[in-house]
Amino acid sequence: MELFKDVGGRPQKSLSEQQVQEVRALAGVLSKQQLAAYFSMCENTLNEICKRQPEVFDAYRRGRAETLEGEVIERLKL
Repeated sequence: MELFKDVGGRPQKSLSEQQVQEVRALAGVLSKQQLAAYFSMCENTLNEICKRQPEVFDAYRRGRAETLEGEVIERLKL
């Protein structure tokens, strides 16, 4: 008797290119929990998407870095 891997269950969520751009734009002002809520999912789901779609994680990381860079530059001007 052959055992087949279960292919049923809930389909995996993913983010479109437009949503990835939104992640980058919002990453500097929203936490991961808030970002997940913005896309109507829980934080664990967003973390799993980041693992499956490296471009989502990169967009989040770059969005955070750009915002922090801007804040640092502003503070250095003072």
